[in-house]
Amino acid sequence: MVSAAGYRKLDRDRPLSSALKILIDQVRIEPNSQHTLLLYAHRFTLQPQPFFDPSDAITEQNLVQLILQYVQYLPTHLDEFNAYCQRCHWQMVADQSNRIIASFFERSEIILLQTGIIGLLDKVYFSHRLIEELHDHMMCNLGTPATSWNMTAANLLVHQWLGNDYAAKLDGTVIELAHKLTAQAPQLNNDHTQKNQANAWPCFCAHHGLKLNF
Repeated sequence: MVSAAGYRKLDRDRPLSSALKILIDQVRIEPNSQHTLLLYAHRFTLQPQPFFDPSDAITEQNLVQLILQYVQYLPTHLDEFNAYCQRCHWQMVADQSNRIIASFFERSEIILLQTGIIGLLDKVYFSHRLIEELHDHMMCNLGTPATSWNMTAANLLVHQWLGNDYAAKLDGTVIELAHKLTAQAPQLNNDHTQKNQANAWPCFCAHHGLKLNF
């Protein structure tokens, strides 16, 4: 929904993943969104980035497409994590993390007509990182991933994009929240889910054409 001032807001009458998908789709088609993203990508490529694979020809367009896919994957990532929590009797954790993520998106009205996807990126990063921390805790106990993609490299890339100081503050908040949520959650055990015999958990960045050397 759009207010008279030109703000985008999360639709609280829908499930979180659906509301985020609508918000992201709306922001993505803003006239200035692609242009602003390209400008940020250009600035990013001018900085020394030792973690890129030297054999890759990193272009601004590569980065733009990766960031777009990173943002657009969030609703699906939420659905996958929530389904896993439900199977493991961790619905309480899923519900609480959803409320935290929704609150972060709603903390202030988001001015996106000028910034587009860039204006959402810190919120998307925070959300992916919170899911990652909680999911890693589950993997340590259950031994199997439950989401389509390993987001570690993609999150590290966006961490650099956002700037280390700001991203580190977001990480600190994520780690503190994840610790509180897991401390309050029921104990996990292998009876709740089946192990993935294939042990395949593809890297999100590699799938979208970027090999990183972190």
